[in-house]
Amino acid sequence: TPQNFPFFYDKKFWQEYLDLLVENRMNTLYLWNGHPFASLVKLEDYPYALEVSEEVYEKNVEIFKYITQEADKRGIWVIQMFYNIFVSKPFAEKHGISTQHREPTPLISDYNRKSIAAFVQKYPNVGLLVCLGEALRGTDNQVEWFTKVVIPGVKDGLDALGISQEPPIVLRAHAADP
Repeated sequence: TPQNFPFFYDKKFWQEYLDLLVENRMNTLYLWNGHPFASLVKLEDYPYALEVSEEVYEKNVEIFKYITQEADKRGIWVIQMFYNIFVSKPFAEKHGISTQHREPTPLISDYNRKSIAAFVQKYPNVGLLVCLGEALRGTDNQVEWFTKVVIPGVKDGLDALGISQEPPIVLRAHAADP
């Protein structure tokens, strides 16, 4: 939100920062967030999951698109990192659950898969860095989450765009079996 992260909404800051990256021959910008989806995309099946006001959501979409387009002009790849398994606070409250989970459930899997798909559709040039170890524990859960939620979510988003070439996905896992 503008109150918590005013720099995020400052286009002059982003121009200067992206130019600094170019000057220093850096070509990747990593953005980290526990669950970025609920501030950057809306879901038809879960409209209540949006965790910011409509006004802030519109600002978020505008500035995120601006950052990614400006980065792209400079040859900088933006990669959005997210933790697993997290859900938005409004989603958690609606379902009477926690915002962090140790293992997949059908509801949480569906919500996250659709969140990832919507994100890929809205921001197709943004890479994803997936962390499979903050709350998600155990190799079986990590493998299931990655192969049945994350990858299918990316593919769903690409299919909706008519894109057949899969982008690289960066995986960050704690004690996961490669």
